Amino acid sequence: MFLWSTMLRFTKRRKAIKNDQISLIKFANYHNPKFLILNKNP
Repeated sequence: MFLWSTMLRFTKRRKAIKNDQISLIKFANYHNPKFLILNKNP
């Protein structure tokens, strides 16, 4: 789950958390499509 700890590092700016989550998911999906299956955001 190193991706989530990395995400927390990049999302210290609370007002940018949503945008950073989207960016991280796109980044993770690019490198590992299975990641999205584990982290579906409604």
